[in-house]
Amino acid sequence: MKKKKVFSISDDEISDLFAKFSHPIIKSAITESQKSKSLQIAKTLWLLLVTGTDSENNVYERLNQMTLKHESNVALGSLYFHKMKKSLKDAEITTLYSHYRSAENFNELEEWGEFPLDITELH
Repeated sequence: MKKKKVFSISDDEISDLFAKFSHPIIKSAITESQKSKSLQIAKTLWLLLVTGTDSENNVYERLNQMTLKHESNVALGSLYFHKMKKSLKDAEITTLYSHYRSAENFNELEEWGEFPLDITELH
C-alpha cells in the first residue's frame, strides 16, 4: 500500500506540468542522444525550479557543470528563464514548491532516474 503524501498534487498533474515546462527544450531534439541530454537538462532545471533555488547564478552554475560550451549555456539559461519557467503559472509553481517541500514528496524525484547533480543538496 502506498503511503499518503503529506501535501500532494497527483502524479498525472506533475507529469503534465513537467511536460509543459520541458517542452521548449525537448521539442527541438531529433536524435535519441539529443533527447536524452535535453531531458537531463530539463530535469536539472526542474529541480532548481521546484526547490526555489533557480537564481540566475545557480542556473548558470548547474549548466556549466553539465555542458562545456559557454554559448550553449547562455542559450539554455535564456530558454529556461524566458520560455520554460514562464510556461507555468505562478500558482502552479507555488503548488510545486509546497508539494516538494515535503521530504517524502521530494525523495520521490529519485524515481526519475539519474540526475547530473546530487539532488540531496537541494533539499
